[in-house]
Amino acid sequence: AGRALLAGKAPVRLRMLNFQSAVPSWEEFWTQWDLVRVRKDLDRAAALGTNALRIFVFTKPFGGASLDAEMVSRATALIDEAARRGM
Repeated sequence: AGRALLAGKAPVRLRMLNFQSAVPSWEEFWTQWDLVRVRKDLDRAAALGTNALRIFVFTKPFGGASLDAEMVSRATALIDEAARRGM
Protein backbone atom coordinates (compact mmCIF):
# COMPACT_ATOMS: atom_id res chain seq x y z
CA ALA A 1 0.00 0.00 0.00
CA GLY A 2 1.72 3.16 -1.14
CA ARG A 3 5.35 2.67 -0.15
CA ALA A 4 4.64 0.14 2.64
CA LEU A 5 4.89 -3.63 2.30
CA LEU A 6 1.86 -5.27 3.90
CA ALA A 7 0.80 -8.79 4.83
CA GLY A 8 -2.94 -8.30 4.89
CA LYS A 9 -3.23 -5.02 6.78
CA ALA A 10 -0.10 -5.48 8.88
CA PRO A 11 3.14 -3.79 7.82
CA VAL A 12 6.06 -6.11 7.12
CA ARG A 13 9.68 -5.31 7.80
CA LEU A 14 11.97 -7.28 5.50
CA ARG A 15 14.96 -9.00 7.04
CA MET A 16 16.45 -10.25 3.80
CA LEU A 17 19.65 -12.11 2.94
CA ASN A 18 21.37 -12.77 -0.34
CA PHE A 19 21.33 -16.54 -0.08
CA GLN A 20 23.69 -19.21 -1.19
CA SER A 21 24.76 -22.23 0.74
CA ALA A 22 27.93 -21.88 2.81
CA VAL A 23 30.30 -24.18 0.93
CA PRO A 24 30.40 -23.80 -2.88
CA SER A 25 30.87 -20.61 -4.88
CA TRP A 26 27.83 -18.69 -6.15
CA GLU A 27 27.55 -20.57 -9.43
CA GLU A 28 28.62 -23.94 -8.00
CA PHE A 29 25.79 -23.70 -5.47
CA TRP A 30 23.44 -25.02 -8.16
CA THR A 31 25.76 -27.59 -9.76
CA GLN A 32 27.05 -29.03 -6.47
CA TRP A 33 23.57 -29.16 -4.96
CA ASP A 34 23.26 -30.55 -1.44
CA LEU A 35 19.76 -30.24 -0.01
CA VAL A 36 20.89 -31.33 3.47
CA ARG A 37 23.39 -28.45 3.57
CA VAL A 38 20.81 -26.04 2.16
CA ARG A 39 18.38 -26.99 4.94
CA LYS A 40 21.05 -26.39 7.61
CA ASP A 41 21.92 -23.01 6.10
CA LEU A 42 18.25 -22.03 5.93
CA ASP A 43 17.86 -23.03 9.59
CA ARG A 44 20.75 -20.68 10.43
CA ALA A 45 19.16 -17.87 8.43
CA ALA A 46 15.83 -18.43 10.18
CA ALA A 47 17.58 -18.32 13.58
CA LEU A 48 18.83 -14.83 12.63
CA GLY A 49 15.26 -13.68 11.99
CA THR A 50 15.47 -13.73 8.20
CA ASN A 51 12.07 -13.51 6.55
CA ALA A 52 13.06 -13.06 2.90
CA LEU A 53 15.78 -14.34 0.60
CA ARG A 54 17.26 -13.21 -2.66
CA ILE A 55 18.66 -16.07 -4.69
CA PHE A 56 20.80 -15.87 -7.79
CA VAL A 57 20.02 -18.00 -10.81
CA PHE A 58 22.80 -18.23 -13.37
CA THR A 59 22.07 -18.59 -17.05
CA LYS A 60 24.64 -21.26 -17.90
CA PRO A 61 23.84 -23.89 -15.23
CA PHE A 62 20.11 -23.32 -15.73
CA GLY A 63 20.35 -23.98 -19.48
CA GLY A 64 19.69 -20.50 -20.84
CA ALA A 65 16.50 -20.27 -22.88
CA SER A 66 16.05 -24.06 -22.66
CA LEU A 67 15.67 -24.44 -18.92
CA ASP A 68 17.21 -27.51 -17.34
CA ALA A 69 14.45 -29.36 -15.47
CA GLU A 70 16.82 -30.51 -12.72
CA MET A 71 17.93 -26.95 -11.98
CA VAL A 72 14.34 -25.74 -11.89
CA SER A 73 13.59 -28.59 -9.46
CA ARG A 74 16.48 -27.46 -7.25
CA ALA A 75 15.28 -23.86 -7.25
CA THR A 76 11.77 -25.04 -6.40
CA ALA A 77 13.14 -27.14 -3.52
CA LEU A 78 15.03 -24.10 -2.16
CA ILE A 79 11.93 -21.92 -2.37
CA ASP A 80 9.79 -24.60 -0.68
CA GLU A 81 12.33 -25.08 2.13
CA ALA A 82 12.56 -21.32 2.68
CA ALA A 83 8.75 -21.05 2.78
CA ARG A 84 8.64 -23.76 5.47
CA ARG A 85 10.79 -21.43 7.57
CA GLY A 86 8.62 -18.37 7.02
CA MET A 87 10.73 -16.84 4.28
